[in-house]
Amino acid sequence: MARAERLLGLIQVLRRHRRPVSGQTLADELGISLRTVYRDIQTLIGQGAAIDGEAGIGFILRPGFVLPPLMFTDEEIEALVLGLRWVKQADAPLARAAMNVLAKPRISVDEFLTWAEDKPGRYELFRGEVFAISPEGLGHIKVKSDIYIALRMAIRQRKLRCHAVGDGATVRIDQETAYEPDALVYCGEPLPPSDRVVPEPVIIVEVLSPSSPRIDMAQKLAGYFRLPSVAHYLIVDPTQPTVVHHARGTGDTIATRVVTEGSIALDPPGIALSLAEIYPAD
Repeated sequence: MARAERLLGLIQVLRRHRRPVSGQTLADELGISLRTVYRDIQTLIGQGAAIDGEAGIGFILRPGFVLPPLMFTDEEIEALVLGLRWVKQADAPLARAAMNVLAKPRISVDEFLTWAEDKPGRYELFRGEVFAISPEGLGHIKVKSDIYIALRMAIRQRKLRCHAVGDGATVRIDQETAYEPDALVYCGEPLPPSDRVVPEPVIIVEVLSPSSPRIDMAQKLAGYFRLPSVAHYLIVDPTQPTVVHHARGTGDTIATRVVTEGSIALDPPGIALSLAEIYPAD
C-alpha cells in the first residue's frame, strides 16, 4: 500500500469511529503494524490533522479535517440511513464498505478548491472524493520540467498566443471531478495570476508514476476528452523515451500512437515537440 493511500485510509477509519479507537484496532483494520500506525498518526498531526489521544488510550479524529462538512439534504440522509440498516444484515465486509461510503462526504470542485488552498501537498478530486497525489521521484520531476520547457519554447518559436503551464493548475472535468496535470497549454488571453483553474486547455500532459498508470491511461483519458477544448493528451514515460499521444479525431474518435523517436505534431495549436527536447541528454 502506497504511503499516501495508507494515510488517507487511516483518516477514513478514524472518521468512521465516533469514539476513541485503539492503535491495535487501527492496525488490524488497515493491515499494517502498530508501529506504522503510531508513525502515521504523528505524520498526520504534523500535517494539521485534528487527532486527539495517545498510545495505550486510543485516538479520535475531531470533526472538520480533510473534507468540508457533509452536505446532504434531509431526504438523502434518510435514504442513506435506511440503506445502511439493510446492509448491516449482510456479511461483515459489505457492512464495513457501507460504513465507509457513509463516512465519505462528496464535495464539489468549488468546495475542493477552497479546502485545498491552505493544505500541504497536492490533491485531486474524483467523483466528489479527495485523493492525494503521491510524492514524485527525481526522474519524474526532471521529465516534467523538461516537457514544460519544451512546450514553452515551441510556443515562443511559433509566436503563438498560447501559454504553457507547469504543475499546480487545476483542470475541472465536471462539478465533482478536477485533476492537476503535470503540464498543460491553453491559448488566448493570459489568465489572471491568481487563477487556479484553466478552463479551456488544448494540450494536457501527465508523466507516469508507479501509482498512477491505470488512472492516467483510462480514467483521466476519458475525463480530459470530455472537455471540448482538449485536442491532445500526452502520457510521458519518465524511465525511457516513450510518449503515448492521444489526439482528438473526427466525431467521437481519439487517435492514439506510441512515439519512441522523432517528433510529435500538436496541431492545434500548431507546434511540434521532438523526443530529444522531452528527454534531453544530460
